[in-house]
Amino acid sequence: MKLIETIPENFEVQIQKITGDNFLKEKLESLGLYKGIKIKIIKNNKVDPLLVKVDNRRVSISKGLGLKIFVELL
Repeated sequence: MKLIETIPENFEVQIQKITGDNFLKEKLESLGLYKGIKIKIIKNNKVDPLLVKVDNRRVSISKGLGLKIFVELL
């Protein structure tokens, strides 16, 4: 497993684990991010938030939240 923030742009991944408290997990779930979902990394650089494609939506994830999401490459 790798942190989502370490995955380059244009790769597809599956969320394997989300660490943190229930509030954080509920926030991510409200964005469509939960264990088992497949997403695509659209934008990932050292300055801006991560931008991912979830279903047919784009979702922005702060770098702090990116430290809580573990993924596997597909």
